[in-house]
Amino acid sequence: SAPMALGGQRLPARIVKTTARPLSSFAGMTLRDVHWLRAIGGAVAGEAAQIAAAVLWVAVYSYAINPGQPMAVHHQHAQDSGPWISIFAGCLIFYAAGRWIARSVPTSIVLFSAFLAIDLLLFALAPPTPSVALFALAGVSYVTKLIASCLGGHHGATAFRGKNV
Repeated sequence: SAPMALGGQRLPARIVKTTARPLSSFAGMTLRDVHWLRAIGGAVAGEAAQIAAAVLWVAVYSYAINPGQPMAVHHQHAQDSGPWISIFAGCLIFYAAGRWIARSVPTSIVLFSAFLAIDLLLFALAPPTPSVALFALAGVSYVTKLIASCLGGHHGATAFRGKNV
């Protein structure tokens, strides 16, 4: 029931305005809600960070974990570990990109979409390696990146709200 003032009169309802949308509410989002420079820059940064993470892992494996092996062994390990590195490092990379670069859910969705377009283009240009397992891992990788990016965008929107950064 509505709050009552002295004398039994009802007080007017208080209107509360919020600036951040809940993560589950995508209704009403428009292209005006997207910061395009952050989205495209974040997608390129995310792709570069993914490549750097894979190269770093193979370097650690080659020099610290399994040194002295022929180059073919390290090349095969790079092929085998790449999808897994993409999943685990991708979650962290895209959460960070959503939080600190996109800073909003709409921008983080466009960031992920631009990344997906770049990644699928690179995937199409790569030598064919048809494998059901590879496509399944790629699907898991994309879903986890989308979730991480949206979660980061949501947290960034609340963390940077009202700050002119």
